[in-house]
Amino acid sequence: GGGAVVTAASLALVTAGLVLETLADAQKFAFKSDAANSGKFCDVGVWQLSQHPNYLGNLLVWTGVFALNAPTLLAPYGGALRRFGRLAAGALSPLFMIALFYGQATGKVGDSVALADKKYGDDPKYQSYVAETPLIVPSPTHLLRTIRENRRPKTG
Repeated sequence: GGGAVVTAASLALVTAGLVLETLADAQKFAFKSDAANSGKFCDVGVWQLSQHPNYLGNLLVWTGVFALNAPTLLAPYGGALRRFGRLAAGALSPLFMIALFYGQATGKVGDSVALADKKYGDDPKYQSYVAETPLIVPSPTHLLRTIRENRRPKTG
C-alpha cells in the first residue's frame, strides 16, 4: 500500500544522503591528502555538483527521517489540529538544518565563506566555481551539464 511506498522512498532518501555525505567527505579527504593539491580548493567528484555536497547529504538524511515518521505523526490520534501540530513539529528538524546550512554556506552564520575567499579568492578557477556551482542543491540543468562534461575526454 501507500505506507510501503512512503517507507521505501524515505529509506531511499536516508540511504542516498548517507552515501552522498560519506562520498563528499572521502573525496575531499583524498583531495586534500594529495600533495599535488596543496593550496587548492576541492572541485572534484560530487564537489562539482554542489559547493556543499556534504550539507546536501545531511539534508537528505533528515528529510528522509522526517518522511519516514510522517505517517505516524499524521496518525488519527486527536483532532486534525493536533495531527498538523505533530507534523509541523517534526518538520522543524529538517527546516532548521536547511536554515543552518544556508546560513553557513552564505556566510551569515560563521566565517567559512570569508576564510575560503581569503584563501582561494585570487584564483580565477575558484571565482568561477563559486559563481557557477550551486551552494547546496544542484539544479537539474547543472546536474546534466556536469554529467555531460565529465563524459567528455579530458584534454590538456
